[in-house]
Amino acid sequence: ASSFTPVYNLPKVALGKNDGMEESDSEDDKDAYASSSSDNEDDNDYEEIRQMLPVSSKSDRQKKSLEALARRRNERQQNQSTTDEAKSENNTPSSSSSSSLWWWQTDPMFAPFLAEAPKHKRGYDPSLQSAYDELKIPLGSGESRVRDAYLNQIVSRHPDAAGSKKKLLKAQQAYETIANDFWRHDSGCASMREKLDQALKNTTTAAMTKIQSCDPTKKTIFVSLSVYRDLEAQHTLRSLFENAKDPSRVFVGICWQYKTETTTEVSSITGEHERCVCRLHHAVNRITAKAEEEAAKMKGEQDPEKYLMVDVRKVQLEVQQFEDEKEKKAHNVRTIFDGVKNEKEKAWLKNVRETHVNWDSSDGPCYSRHLANRLWGGESHVLYVDAKTAFDADWDETLLRELEEAEKDNKKENTNTNGVVLTAHPLGYDLEVSPVLNPETYETDHHVFMYGKRIFPAKEERNAPAMLTAHTFGKQFPHLSASKLHAKPERSLKSPFVSNLFMFGPSEVFIRDCPSDVHAPFLYLGEEVSTSIKLFTKNWDARTPPNVPLLHCHDPRHRRESFLEDRRKGRLLYATVYDAGYGTPQAVNRRTRLNEYSRRRIFQIVCEGAVSEDAAGGKLIIYDGDKFNIGHKRSVKEFESFSGVSILEKRITERVETVGLAREEFEKNEKRKCAFLVPTKSISGTSWTPERLYTSGGNIDF
Repeated sequence: ASSFTPVYNLPKVALGKNDGMEESDSEDDKDAYASSSSDNEDDNDYEEIRQMLPVSSKSDRQKKSLEALARRRNERQQNQSTTDEAKSENNTPSSSSSSSLWWWQTDPMFAPFLAEAPKHKRGYDPSLQSAYDELKIPLGSGESRVRDAYLNQIVSRHPDAAGSKKKLLKAQQAYETIANDFWRHDSGCASMREKLDQALKNTTTAAMTKIQSCDPTKKTIFVSLSVYRDLEAQHTLRSLFENAKDPSRVFVGICWQYKTETTTEVSSITGEHERCVCRLHHAVNRITAKAEEEAAKMKGEQDPEKYLMVDVRKVQLEVQQFEDEKEKKAHNVRTIFDGVKNEKEKAWLKNVRETHVNWDSSDGPCYSRHLANRLWGGESHVLYVDAKTAFDADWDETLLRELEEAEKDNKKENTNTNGVVLTAHPLGYDLEVSPVLNPETYETDHHVFMYGKRIFPAKEERNAPAMLTAHTFGKQFPHLSASKLHAKPERSLKSPFVSNLFMFGPSEVFIRDCPSDVHAPFLYLGEEVSTSIKLFTKNWDARTPPNVPLLHCHDPRHRRESFLEDRRKGRLLYATVYDAGYGTPQAVNRRTRLNEYSRRRIFQIVCEGAVSEDAAGGKLIIYDGDKFNIGHKRSVKEFESFSGVSILEKRITERVETVGLAREEFEKNEKRKCAFLVPTKSISGTSWTPERLYTSGGNIDF
């Protein structure tokens, strides 16, 4: 399966009273199902429609639709064996040295859309009309509006909300169709078309295949970055290019999520939108906190309301505007790199593709990673890292070499031809802090982080990598932890889990076989575990290399997520955090429901659907043919035996705590020389979140 779904037209023929579609008498709709339905739903639609319509009530048009479905089903069954063989050949994991660097040229999910550029503007293709209608928004609606409408449909169509699995599936397919059109207009797809056109112009087909398959200099790396309001990310981007041995082969896809708009509210006097103060910047919040202290001291004729809403407001707005501009500059590659005077940075600039999302439209790591991966331009390898990452010198050469060595290690240990993915929990670095003095007392008032001023551990403290382990269970998924080895291993070691803080492998892994699940909003525990299981069941082996050429800043004070933001602003700026800090009650309820639905979806996927409604926490919502499902080349039971973790039984064995190694091979937390190398308890990047920070009510387990 690919990470993108080809465009389809939702059927417009009304076959039942309650199917939610408008009837059409045009000639074009007579064979609508035969021309537009996806292969995965033909059999289900045929049976459901046939049972829905009594024999006596079937019209000629309805009979033709049923005949078209039956005809297409029979044709597909006749060609099934041939198709399965072709897919098996095309999807078999293989080493980076022997596989075609441009596997996507013949991939059925990519090739049809690379022949020519889209003829219509983004979102305005008439064939998308039925998909937009399914989400109840007008044709041409932008990315944020489409996503918001889709999330609303998940909540309203979910079986728990008096919806149905079939209605939910239609909304999912409609969203994937529109997202596929957005992808065709993205810079990544444009790069693939340009690359393919250039190759076809310069070489013959035979010569081109030979060059792509054998020339090691054609190896390129796509770095997938998801950034949420992080001023350290700009320095990660610089470190990435400055320390690469060959920056020309490094390409970056960034999903910037930040405060793109000026905060406003509707005036109670004029009825128009006007600027207002919010709590999204620490500098503004310090002024607000001081103002609240001063207002609490006022007595007699002093008016604390006027002081807060008028006198202090001007200063707050000035600081807020400054912080807004600083944040915008730090989240735009054209202001980070000098593309005019600096020739080196000008070259880097050409290798960066970016997309911008307002902070309030962020709904978790799965969606943001999907947006970043949509900028992939056909590069041979993909690297997952966090926004706060420092790269070692020649990191690109090191990763390619370590991957080749890991593939050799894997062949020695196994008789199969499984592909290999490198992963580990990166060791840490810290940021310098600078004290800010109180102008009246000249004592330290607070500290600020010096972004870009990085404190690296000593060389001897980086003598070995950290393995991914698990020790405790959440409500449905285990909390991943990191355990650092005493000494550097002589070869790469098998790892049961992968980490989004560092994952590297052939592009087939991340784009075709294990794409980020766009149907799992607000998922913060379960993403990495489900990815690990999907990779295993699709014959990809995760291994931790002896050398990990990057570091990550683990300081929890830098952690930011959209649901953690204080949403008080304007007239509610001084309301209690429980009244307005988490947003409106409707917004809190929506986030809570979506988080619950996502956890249930991922739980059912990794359990292969073999779970009762009671165990799954509700009705089953997954279906066969979902491109985000696990594979079938190895079973989940085999993963449980290998990893020592049973998701269904919520069982953790000693094997997963030590990754099959002796406990003596790991460092003990109390003996660590550098405290910030690896956190002492649960880490797992974006996976662990205190439930009290998510919502003011309810028992939410991440």
